[in-house]
Amino acid sequence: MPEGGFNEDIYIMNEDGTGVQRLTTHPGQDLAPSFSPDGTKIVFVTHRDTDTALYTMNADGTNQTRLTTGLDYAHWPNWCSNGKIVFTSPFPGGIASINPDGTGFQQIVIDSTASNPSCSPDGTKILKR
Repeated sequence: MPEGGFNEDIYIMNEDGTGVQRLTTHPGQDLAPSFSPDGTKIVFVTHRDTDTALYTMNADGTNQTRLTTGLDYAHWPNWCSNGKIVFTSPFPGGIASINPDGTGFQQIVIDSTASNPSCSPDGTKILKR
């Protein structure tokens, strides 16, 4: 964390709390990171542009790429073992999925109370909260 205060960026560290590394440095909020199943990528929520969007990046913070467009307030992404990314979608409300390259958007559940999705270990089921 930067000296003198809190910064809403994404950091990684070792399990014992050592080796802290800052991965994002944008002035907008970067939140809710989730590692890809193979650990090489991270999906996260950001408030960088005029809306809230999902971005992906390499696990070392490089190659930060916008994943969603026109999905204001997309939140709580979770990378599944089948390669899909599930997240809380804003309109019409519920759970959606998308491929890591930004293609294949699919609204899975329309339910304004559904949020924070996570996948079963084999990627065949989605838990909604």
